[in-house]
Amino acid sequence: MKFKIILASLLVLLTHWAQAQMWEGTYQTQYGAVKLVYENGIYYGDYAGNGTVLAFESNNTNFELHGVFFNGNARGKFLWRAGANLQVQGFSGHFAYDNTVSLQDLRGKGIYFISDFQTGNSQFNWNGKRTSTSKVTDLQTAVWSGKWTTNFADLVLEQVGNQVTGKYGNVGDIKATFDKSKKVLKGTFTNNGRTGYLEFAFTGNGFTGKWGWNQQMTENPAWTGTKSIKSNKPVPVVAASSSTKKITVRLASILAEEIPSNRNPEIYGFAGVRVYRVTASGREEIRSFGNKNANYFDRTENNPFPRDSRYAYRVDLANTPDYLREFTISAQDLNNPNVDIELEVWHHVKGKVLGPNFDLGYHKEVLNLEGINFERGGLLRVGQGYRNGQRQSNLASKSQVMIYVTGF
Repeated sequence: MKFKIILASLLVLLTHWAQAQMWEGTYQTQYGAVKLVYENGIYYGDYAGNGTVLAFESNNTNFELHGVFFNGNARGKFLWRAGANLQVQGFSGHFAYDNTVSLQDLRGKGIYFISDFQTGNSQFNWNGKRTSTSKVTDLQTAVWSGKWTTNFADLVLEQVGNQVTGKYGNVGDIKATFDKSKKVLKGTFTNNGRTGYLEFAFTGNGFTGKWGWNQQMTENPAWTGTKSIKSNKPVPVVAASSSTKKITVRLASILAEEIPSNRNPEIYGFAGVRVYRVTASGREEIRSFGNKNANYFDRTENNPFPRDSRYAYRVDLANTPDYLREFTISAQDLNNPNVDIELEVWHHVKGKVLGPNFDLGYHKEVLNLEGINFERGGLLRVGQGYRNGQRQSNLASKSQVMIYVTGF
């Protein structure tokens, strides 16, 4: 009798396990292929080549799958009902657009044919058949969904489009955005109420990354992880390139608009630039060609620039080697998401006038080369009214330099 009870229990468990994974596989639908992976009560996968799916099975006897989709342009919710044989009868279902719905929303309130979908409108039907029950190992869009084992705590992530959210162990949350073209996940995490920053380079079924309590992300050790279920398409290893690029930085103009024009100012002070290679291991300066002085404008009160006759407070500098700095950077570093190239620009502008001179103060800005908002021709304004190359109001600096960055 005891043996029969145990056997019956095992049969129930096996039946439940089989049903819990019944939706795994590849489907052909009227809106494109869908690939589903099952992991820890959640289905996730690719949709139509550029979309994502997250779903769970409803706790009823109708073999229903409730979920959230993203199709490359908008997100929505769906409900699929399976036939007795998914590869013969397939499934029938409905969908509706909803740009805010989450999987947690659906778990909380469920989905109902009548109230959630336009069931009388065939435009919102979603039907399909399963074409393969093989384990999916080639996801290319919903690549972050699932569990990741890392050198810190496990991550359990859900991806909708390029937005990735989830749990960081039992101490916090993850909220990030995936750049598919650069294969980089970038965002924030929380750890017992404290917020930090992360940047992961996607390597297929693994990642290598940096993190920190500020946006420089220089904490050690590096953050690495591997996916528990290897559902992603492996990323081919690209041979390292030995080629280099020469980046030229030219100081073009100095502005000191806080000095009244009737004081006939002459400009002096200093301005300079440095370039750094930044990794999880630290910050290393890249010296300019010829090892030139980082200050490429350095004038004392006894040797100022006379005011330019065309402008009230501006000095334009000649396009000569004195005001040029050239930096050699490897193309591999420029294309490596784990390497940042930073441009550090500073200036301290003063105005020589009759009476007490004007001191417009020291200004410095550190910029990630790939994230700079350049104007036409590689123009970058640093100082008064600008931050990261963009015009902004209410900035404290009273002076500005204009530089041109070319070659990358």
